[in-house]
Amino acid sequence: PTSSPTSSPTSSPTSTPTSLAPTRTPTVQGSGPSALSAQFSRTYQLARVTFNAATNQPAAEECSTFFNDSSAALLGSGNRCYWEDAFVLVVVMGTGFSLSPGDSLGLPGGTVASASNNNQLSPYSEVTVSR
Repeated sequence: PTSSPTSSPTSSPTSTPTSLAPTRTPTVQGSGPSALSAQFSRTYQLARVTFNAATNQPAAEECSTFFNDSSAALLGSGNRCYWEDAFVLVVVMGTGFSLSPGDSLGLPGGTVASASNNNQLSPYSEVTVSR
């Protein structure tokens, strides 16, 4: 490539392109990791959400990044989320949390991606919290 254009643009395509075709893989929502289970710790102050494949572990402390509004409301105010590893998202309950065993947590599609391919985004998934 040159540091500046060598001629004015033309209205017709060139017969011998000077650059390669785009190589980016399209983003596909629903082909990435999905939540398999959610389990409370013994003290009920934490819950671990386990995914079926390694995730890209997106940075976010606010759990509302990962859960739908009705699920996030169950986690109490000041809740936090962090990644224990590429498969497990840890939810630290906030003040006044109301999440109980048997409740469902909904994770909107596109919240996490595959560790090996950021273009493979998670599908919508819902898990029931166990003890």
